[in-house]
Amino acid sequence: MDGTDEEPDRAGNPQSAQSVSSQTTTRQFKLAALFWVTFTIGVGLAYLQRLDSPDIVIGGVLSLVIGVVVGGAVGLVTGRLHDGLFWGTLIAAFGYISVASDPIYLPNQRLAWAAVGAITGALSSTVATGQSLTSVSLAALVSGAAGGLVMWAYAAVATRMPFDLKFDLFAAPLIGVLVALFIQALLWLESQHRMPRYVTATWLLIVVIIGNWFAI
Repeated sequence: MDGTDEEPDRAGNPQSAQSVSSQTTTRQFKLAALFWVTFTIGVGLAYLQRLDSPDIVIGGVLSLVIGVVVGGAVGLVTGRLHDGLFWGTLIAAFGYISVASDPIYLPNQRLAWAAVGAITGALSSTVATGQSLTSVSLAALVSGAAGGLVMWAYAAVATRMPFDLKFDLFAAPLIGVLVALFIQALLWLESQHRMPRYVTATWLLIVVIIGNWFAI
């Protein structure tokens, strides 16, 4: 015996105390992440329901679908599925919620902003793998270009708009750049073990909702 505490697993094979502790931590992490993600989605949907419009709530669900599809596709292409799904879905929801309370926006325009959020969030978290200035600049450039491209594509095919889209066309690439810089900063914090991303997601959503409430 080498003095190492061991206990059998379900198959009867010995496991070290360190291994058991690691497995327990992993289970706790998954439970915590599940709680925070569920809580975040619940807060978002509760806010949309307070706007008293079934179409807005349905659009909110569709924005999550857009985030999953776009984020999953980008994540698969770049080999970072988890990051693509998480940030693509999260920023898609933020993009939708940020314009949900504005009555001048049509349902498809709100979804266009969800699409901008999905592509910028997914690309910002997957195209750059380091924290160097080059990596951050690449993420900002790609995210800004993609955000602008999505909004320009929407403007090209939209047949009915209640107002000029010049502001949206100008804002989309700028927001793409800001999303990239923001996500890179959050990824750095996460790499330093200072702030789990699922906790970050909840606080960000609450900030966005509070901002919208005062803007109504």
